[in-house]
Amino acid sequence: MPDDPRARSKEPQNQRISQSKPLIDHIIEPQFKGSIFFDLNFFENFLPFVPSLNNVVELCLEHDWHLRTHHKWKFPDVINGEQCLHQPVLHILNTIKSATDVIRSFQPDLDDHAPNPFSNKDPKYCDYRLSLDSGIQDLTLTDELFADWSSRALAHDSDQALPQGIMNHLRPDIILFQGKRENWSHIRFIVEIKEQACYLAAGMKQLARYAQVVFAHQHSRRHLYSLLICQKEAFFVRFDRAGVLYSRPLDIVENPAFVLALASLLSLDEVDEGFDPAFKFEADGDYIDLLECVLGKDSRATLEDGSAFRNAGIPRKTRRFRIIGRSCHPIRSRVIGPGTFVFRIREHLPPTHGNGREANSRGAETSHDGGNEVPSPAEYTLKLSWRLDNGRSEGQALEEAEGTYGVPQHISHGDISMPGKCRCLSSRRASPSQIRCTTCVDRTPIMDGLHVLDNFRDLSVNIPLKSGDNAILERMDLDTNRLRQVPKSARANRIYSYVLTSSSGIPMNLVSSPELYLTAIIDGILGYWGLYNLGIVHRDISHSHLLLVTREREFTQKRWDEPRPQIKDPVLAESERDLCRIMGELCRFKASRPYGMLIDLSSHVRLGPAAPTPLSSILGNSLGDYGDPTPNPGKDMQRTKRRKNDSGHPVPTGSAGVVATRRTRRTYRPVTTENGPQAPLGYVVGVSGHFYSIRVARMVLTPNLQYRHHFYDDIESFFWIMLWEVMTHVDPGKKRNEQVVKFLDDFNSVDTRNPHIAWKEDTLEDCRLGSGKATLARLNACCNEWASSFLIHTVLVGVGSYLGGLRKSEGVSPPGEVFGTVIRLIQGELIVHERKKLAQKLQAQGSRTLNR
Repeated sequence: MPDDPRARSKEPQNQRISQSKPLIDHIIEPQFKGSIFFDLNFFENFLPFVPSLNNVVELCLEHDWHLRTHHKWKFPDVINGEQCLHQPVLHILNTIKSATDVIRSFQPDLDDHAPNPFSNKDPKYCDYRLSLDSGIQDLTLTDELFADWSSRALAHDSDQALPQGIMNHLRPDIILFQGKRENWSHIRFIVEIKEQACYLAAGMKQLARYAQVVFAHQHSRRHLYSLLICQKEAFFVRFDRAGVLYSRPLDIVENPAFVLALASLLSLDEVDEGFDPAFKFEADGDYIDLLECVLGKDSRATLEDGSAFRNAGIPRKTRRFRIIGRSCHPIRSRVIGPGTFVFRIREHLPPTHGNGREANSRGAETSHDGGNEVPSPAEYTLKLSWRLDNGRSEGQALEEAEGTYGVPQHISHGDISMPGKCRCLSSRRASPSQIRCTTCVDRTPIMDGLHVLDNFRDLSVNIPLKSGDNAILERMDLDTNRLRQVPKSARANRIYSYVLTSSSGIPMNLVSSPELYLTAIIDGILGYWGLYNLGIVHRDISHSHLLLVTREREFTQKRWDEPRPQIKDPVLAESERDLCRIMGELCRFKASRPYGMLIDLSSHVRLGPAAPTPLSSILGNSLGDYGDPTPNPGKDMQRTKRRKNDSGHPVPTGSAGVVATRRTRRTYRPVTTENGPQAPLGYVVGVSGHFYSIRVARMVLTPNLQYRHHFYDDIESFFWIMLWEVMTHVDPGKKRNEQVVKFLDDFNSVDTRNPHIAWKEDTLEDCRLGSGKATLARLNACCNEWASSFLIHTVLVGVGSYLGGLRKSEGVSPPGEVFGTVIRLIQGELIVHERKKLAQKLQAQGSRTLNR
C-alpha cells in the first residue's frame, strides 16, 4: 500500500485498535472529507468580544480561591487517563457559566479599559485588577449547568435515531442542555475531553459523531458549537451545513481568554447560537410560526399588514402551524449538505374561531349555528433545506411546473432570513409578498483566510465507539508550519431555504397491492416526463423520492390536457405532444388526479442547447470508458431507424445525426445535434447509489469526474427502484428471508471489483436475451406476494428488456418514444391483468349460478 500522506504517528499507548468500523463512521467520514477548516479569526468571526464580560473573569477570581491566589485554575499536574480531567474541567465550565449568568442578569455598563482577550498578546489573570460593581451579586449556581454524561446513555427519539446498539455507546463527556429535559433533542453544547494534546483528530471525530445525531434530532438546529479540550488546550468548534470550523487553541488553565470566549459563546442569542426561532416547542406538541408572505397565494395579509413592517416594535404578521409529521432519515441525512427536513403542518386555530365555531389543529372546524361541517384547517408540506447558491432553486422549478401531473403542487418558496439579523429597511408601501427580505438571507459563513492542515483533512482516524474502550488513538498535533491557506471557494456556500406545497404523501411500499404500486410508478414517470419537457432533469431518482399521494388540493390548472405553449425546443415540443397523447390514452383507466408523485428537485439541472449527443460509447457498450469512436460521417448523419429487439419492442439503431469526435476522460467537445437539448456537465449527485444507472454507477468510480446526465439514466433508475421495492416487500406477519438479504447486498455493495455493476448488467441482459429466467428465479426466491406476482414478472422483464436494448443501441431515441414505451408496457400489463381478474370473477359467478 502507498504511504499515508497524512503522516500521522502511530505510536502505541496502552490500548488496542478497534477492528470493525461502526455504521456511524460510514456516514460521517465521506461527508467531512475536505470540509474541515482552521479559522485563525474564529473568535472575531463568531464570538464578538464584549468588554463587560471582563466582569465574568472578576467574578471567577473572586469566587475561586485557587484562581485568585495562583492566577490559574486548579488542574492535575499528572494525568492518568481521561476521567481524571472531567471534574476539574466541569468545575471550570460551571464556574464560568454561573458567573456569565450573573453578569448577564445584571447588565453592567461597558468597561472600555478591559484588556482585549483576542489580541496578539494573550492576557494574564494577574492583569485583571478591576473592581466589580457593587450591584453585582455573589456567584450562585444556576439551574442549567454542564454535566458529566460519559457513563450514561442519553434518551433519544426512536424515529430520528441510529440503531440502538450505536446510540447506547454515543456518550458525550460533558453536556449543557437547553431546559430541564435531558435528551438529544435538547442539547445546547457538547464538550469532548482527550487526555493528550495530540488527539485533535480523534476528538474532532467524536464530536462529529455527536453532531450527526444532534442535527437529526433537532430540526430547529442551524449550526452547532462544541468544545474540544485536549489536556489543557481548548478548541472551539462550529458544525454547520458547509463543514467544520475550529479555532486556535486556548489554555483553559492560565489564559483568561478562554473564560471570555466561553462567556461570549454562552451569551449568544438563540439565532447566533444556531437555532431557528420559528420553531416553538410546547407541552402539547411542536409548532412553527410562518410569515403570511410565506403562504403565497394562501396569504391572508393585506397591504396594511405590511405597511409598517420593521418599524420599531411592530412584529411581522405570522400564522402558527402544528407539526403533525416530519421526515428525516437518520442514516441518509447528513450534517454537511442540504440537511433536508420535510414537515407536514396543519394550521393551529384558536379554541374559538370565527362566529361560534370551534377549531383546533387536530381536526376539522365545526359550526354550531348551522350544524354543517366546514373545511378542516389548512394543511401543507414544508421542506426546509440548505441549498447551494448556484441558481438552481427547487422552488423555482416547482413553480414553473405547477399543474404538471405527478409533481407536488407549488404554494410558495424562498430563502429565509433570521429575525433581528436583517439590516435592510422595507418600504412602507411594500406589499405582503415583498416583506420577506431577499438580501440578508441566512447562509453558511463565507470567509477569507481559512486554512487546512495537510495531515488533518478528513476523519478517517480510528477511535472506539464505546466510551471507555481500550484502543490506540492516532496522534496528530496542530502543527502551524503545516497550515495551508485555501481559497474562499473551498467552503460551500449554502442558503437556508424553504418550499411549501399543498401535496403530501407516504412511501410507496405502504401501498396495498402490486396493481396500485405500478399505477403510482406510472404517475411518477409521468411527473418526470412533464418536468423533462420543461427542460428540468431530476437526476436523483430514488425510492424515497417517489410517494403515494395522500392529500392533494384541486389543481389550480391542469397542464396535461394540451401541449404547454412555453415549450419552444422542437424535440421537447414533440415530446410534450407525445405526453398529451399518452394522457389521453390513460384517462380511460386512471383517475383525474395522480395516485403517485415524484418529489425533491434539489439536484435538478436545466437542459441546454450546446452539448454533445450521448453516443453509444457513453450511454451504451463502453459505459463511461470514453473511448475514441471511429468517425463515420456517412453513418453518423443517418436519421434514427428502428428495429425490433428480442422482446418485440422497438429500439433505435442509427446515431441520430451526430458527428463523432475524439473525447478525453474529462472533456467534451460541443456539437450540433438533432436530439434536443442536453444537460450540462456536472458531478454525480444523490445520497444513495442503490438506484444509479449502470453508466452513472461507473462514473462514481472516477473521483471528480464530470459527465452529462441523460434521461436514459433516470428511466433506468425507475427500473431498479421497482426491482428493489418488490424484493424488499414484506407480507403481513412475515419477515425477509436470507435470500432477500443476499440480493440486497448486490444493491448495497461498494466492493472495488464492482459486483453491483456487473449484477445490474447481467439483470438487463437476462431480461433482453434470456426472457428474464434468472431474474424471475431470483424474485421467486424472495417468497413474498409481490415478488411472486405474474403481473410484476411481466412488467419487470418487459421494461428490463427494453432498457437493455436501449443500452446496446448505437443511437439515442427521442424522449417521447422512450417514456411512452415504458408507460405503455406497464399500463398494457395492468390492463391484461385486470381483464384476467374480471374474467375469473365472471367465471366464478357463473359457476356459483350453475351450482344453484
